[in-house]
Amino acid sequence: MNLLKFLTIKPDGGQKAITASINTIKSPESIIVNTPTVTIDISKIDYCRVNLRANTTISITGGTKDGEQLVLALVQDSATPSIVTWGNLRLGTDISFFPTLSTQQHKLDRVVVMYDSVANTYDFVSYSRGF
Repeated sequence: MNLLKFLTIKPDGGQKAITASINTIKSPESIIVNTPTVTIDISKIDYCRVNLRANTTISITGGTKDGEQLVLALVQDSATPSIVTWGNLRLGTDISFFPTLSTQQHKLDRVVVMYDSVANTYDFVSYSRGF
């Protein structure tokens, strides 16, 4: 279950209150990929560390609510870099191509996917490489 917590901050000694929400992670997961395909269920997790040990196609499933997000932390876990192909992700105009992942062993790249309930699809919305 995705919990929403509220925090009240009084930065000026108590005169003004600022309320911020903190969205906690459903259930993080870590998987090792040795197979040519992997499917990640967005209804169960919203953060997944994927240790890549083989070329693979990643697909997403389980979207039920508009705006559900999944963060993938993709780690090159082998001396030979793995190539990821994206099974059912949709690209937009700002990100019109899937990025080439880092190739160095133990480097981590993050990808953010968002579910669009109207189109019943998963949108590739963000990525950052080389951590």
